Amino acid sequence: NSPTVVATGMSQESFQTIITRFLEVAQSRDRIDKFITSSPAFKFSIETVLPNLTVKLDKSAPIIRLALQGTEPKKMADFLDKYSIYLVTYSEEIARESMNSMLDYIESQLASNEADLRSVEVKIKEIQDNQKIISIPDEMSRVLGRIQSHHNELAQLVSEKENVAKAVTRLRGKISEIKPSGPRTPNLQNQIVVSLRRQLVDLEMEQMNIGTVYTPTHPKVAETKEKIEFIKNRIKTESVNILDDTSTEREQFMRVYVEDLAHQETAAATIDAKMLFLQGEVKKLELEFVDLSNKKEAYTNLVRQQKIFEQSLSNLIDRKNQGNIQKQAVKGRLSYLAKAFEPVFPIKPNLRIYFIFTFALAFLMGLAMVSLAEQLDNSV
Repeated sequence: NSPTVVATGMSQESFQTIITRFLEVAQSRDRIDKFITSSPAFKFSIETVLPNLTVKLDKSAPIIRLALQGTEPKKMADFLDKYSIYLVTYSEEIARESMNSMLDYIESQLASNEADLRSVEVKIKEIQDNQKIISIPDEMSRVLGRIQSHHNELAQLVSEKENVAKAVTRLRGKISEIKPSGPRTPNLQNQIVVSLRRQLVDLEMEQMNIGTVYTPTHPKVAETKEKIEFIKNRIKTESVNILDDTSTEREQFMRVYVEDLAHQETAAATIDAKMLFLQGEVKKLELEFVDLSNKKEAYTNLVRQQKIFEQSLSNLIDRKNQGNIQKQAVKGRLSYLAKAFEPVFPIKPNLRIYFIFTFALAFLMGLAMVSLAEQLDNSV
């Protein structure tokens, strides 16, 4: 008895999967038992069907053949017909459930992916809205340019400081050559002058800080400039205040040298103030550059994530569409192709074999009897 089931409309991978699954299910004790229980018209037991059921795949075509041996060919053929239809229906139900499960999973992945994509897009928009520059790379270039400019200014100030230090050393040498002896010897490290120079450094720093906030015409800028000029004049006055008011040539040279020395030392204090300010600015700019680099990296990562989520979303939508198409095609994946038929000659008993065997045996026995008769014949 051989009804056939054909598999159509599938890729080679899907075909192998469904055939393997069908062969397993068709010969499953549990599935046969459920069919027998649901079909009381057949009075077969599981022990009658299971050992005698054969399910094979045709090697030449995607066809599955079922066969069942038994003593009641007609009932066996009816049983195979109903069982084949039952298996095709059951296979469609399993395939549909599997497709529904897969589609539900894809839907959950789509929802999660869309939520992640929206979250990334919101973060990207926040960065774009909060960033007040044209672009982060442009701002990083601007900061690097300022850092390089400050380094160049620092190098120039170092050179100026060296020149001032040389001038101070030269002036101190000249003053040492002509300085008077006695109680009126000039104290070049006057504590008042030292204190005034400290104030000058603070005012120079304040002026540079104010310059980064206000325009040159702002009253605070003008006020700070006036304070600086006042301190410089005080330093000049205090530096020469210890000298005698005599108008001798030596005293006049001494006064010129001391005034020049005070000017050079004030210039050195101004240079120190500028260097401190620029060093502080360089540190702030370096921190700003690091912050911009972090923002750029974060923004780049977000854009990369956005592209990944968009690609993933597109792939999931494609999978969903393919799943819906496959779900619609489930009904045609397995088809009942042909009914079971009763064999022309029963397997048991095989009358043809029995007849041939009987004929051969009778022929041999007759031949033996003829030979025996000839041997026993003593007539002359």
